Amino acid sequence: MLIKSLQPYADDKGNLIDYSGDAKNAHSVDIEFLGNDNTLTVSPDAHFSRLKIMFKGHGNNIVIGRSWGARPVHWAINVGHGCTVDIGDDVTTTNLVYVTAAEGVAVRVGKDCMFATAIELRATDSHAIYDKATGGRINHSADVIIGDHCWLATGAVLMPGANLGSGCVLGHRATLLGPTGDDCVVVGSPARVVRTGIEWRRPQTLDMPAQKYT
Repeated sequence: MLIKSLQPYADDKGNLIDYSGDAKNAHSVDIEFLGNDNTLTVSPDAHFSRLKIMFKGHGNNIVIGRSWGARPVHWAINVGHGCTVDIGDDVTTTNLVYVTAAEGVAVRVGKDCMFATAIELRATDSHAIYDKATGGRINHSADVIIGDHCWLATGAVLMPGANLGSGCVLGHRATLLGPTGDDCVVVGSPARVVRTGIEWRRPQTLDMPAQKYT
C-alpha cells in the first residue's frame, strides 16, 4: 500500500500511522507498507519537505519527533523486519538523510542534531558477506546510535555498530564504524577522534562579523 499524504491510517494487516498534525505540513510523501504490524508515529509538530518510508517487512516501529520551529526536514527510511527508528526532537536536515535498518536492529537519533547534505545512517550493509572457509557471516547488522546535539557534515556515513557520542561533530565524508566519546571532533575514513572537549553552536559563520584570529 502506497500512501501519498501524511494522515492517520490503519489497515487490516496491522499497519498504523499515528499522526494528529496538519497534512499540509508534509510535502512529497511516499509511505509504503509491504509487510504487517508496522507503526509510524509522527509528532503533530513535525514538518517535512520530503518523507519517503518503506516498510519492507514486518513488526517495525518508526518514531519522528517535532521539528525545530517550522523548519522542514527530509527523510528517506527503509526498514526490513523487527527494526526501530527513533528520531528525536529539533533535528534539522539540509537535504535527504538516508536511513536503512534490517534484521531487528535500531537507528536512534538524539535531540537537537544537525545534518548536512548526503548523510547516510546504515545499520545494515543490505547484502550478506560470508567467509568462504567457514561459511560464517562476517557483516552482521547492528544498531546505529547518535547522541544529542550532534553535527554531521556533508557526506558523513554511520555504518553498523556506529555510536556517535552527544555533542560531537562528524566531519566531511567521514565513515564512522564504532563508538566515540562525547564532545569530540571525529574525522576520516575510517573515522577517528582528533579533538576532545569541544562545543559547537548552530549560528552560521557567514552571519558573523569579520574577525582576526592570532
